[in-house]
Amino acid sequence: MKKQQDGHPLWSPSLWTHFPALQQPEYPEPSAVSYAVRQLQTAPPLVTAADIISLRQALAKVSAGQGIVLQCGDCAESFAGCREDVLTNWTETVSTMSAIISDSFSLPVLKIGRIAGQYAKPRSSPDETRNGVTLPSYRGDIINDYGFTAAARIPAPERMLNAYYHAAVILNALHGNAREGEGTDPLFAPFYVSHEALLLHYDSALTRLSPADHLWYNCAAHTVWLGDRTSEPSQAHVQYLRGIENPVGIKCGPSMTGEKLGRLLELLDPGKQPGKIMLIIRMGAGQIAEKLPPLIREVSARQSPVVWLTDPMHGNTRSTAEGLKTRDFPVICEEIRLFVQLLRDAGLYPWRPASGNDGAGGDGMHRRAAGTD
Repeated sequence: MKKQQDGHPLWSPSLWTHFPALQQPEYPEPSAVSYAVRQLQTAPPLVTAADIISLRQALAKVSAGQGIVLQCGDCAESFAGCREDVLTNWTETVSTMSAIISDSFSLPVLKIGRIAGQYAKPRSSPDETRNGVTLPSYRGDIINDYGFTAAARIPAPERMLNAYYHAAVILNALHGNAREGEGTDPLFAPFYVSHEALLLHYDSALTRLSPADHLWYNCAAHTVWLGDRTSEPSQAHVQYLRGIENPVGIKCGPSMTGEKLGRLLELLDPGKQPGKIMLIIRMGAGQIAEKLPPLIREVSARQSPVVWLTDPMHGNTRSTAEGLKTRDFPVICEEIRLFVQLLRDAGLYPWRPASGNDGAGGDGMHRRAAGTD
């Protein structure tokens, strides 16, 4: 690989293939993968570079305390959820939530949905065992099927084309549901979409060079995020994300250190651009008081204009006796309260005095901090 003057390889959407890539499926037919990738490379973009730039501008306002982020949606979408009633319920819920938050704090709310692309699912184990039978894990509808059979769990590259189709249908419907008169700032009016940039064949194939500025944009979503399991700076996901102009989220779990976060920020946002980086904090109520302050100190030392978000759901998961994953509402509220308190203690104060207690309304009460994921 040719090197730039800064020591990093010259970037292209396929650069990631030269680095170790975790959480990728083992497709049985490489030729079928190549065919699906070629189809995606010639398909129209799902979102435009102009809309991605609009989101960057809106996030820059959030980082300056002029707005609030509400990011929400399923951990993993299903193709079966591409239905009018599901999407109508989702948009009405998000619109209602954003209106309540906006009225409470007199700030516009930036609506980002984990939707129209959140079809890949990271797994802690490559295999799953039920009743003594072991099969490959379900990795999301974009890769294999949820059905517990050997045939269903075979990774199928044509599912990437199905994901593109379903995402296009959802995005078309979202455009129709967008409320142009909502709020006072047009940058905050649309529904923006996000997903974890996990399946690199898919995301890189939908990455386009803009003729307007000659920069690369992931046109599969307005913003994508880096997961906790794929955040090693020397590996494929980070090397892919460092080349795109989209806003990038970084999931920060208990294993994230200040040193590692500093390396990620240097790679993903060397120019310290407002609106470029969202830090999605998911420590858990029992660890956030210890784990978040080193990250705050690192960001403050770098003077990085990040947007802080709290994801109090994923860090507080527990299993019932029946094996059902659940969360306790008081624990979720406690992580939100501590998140706000720790940012305030570091000098990241609320835009205005809170109208309620921190546990009830902490999702947007802090400058340069916003929303839930």
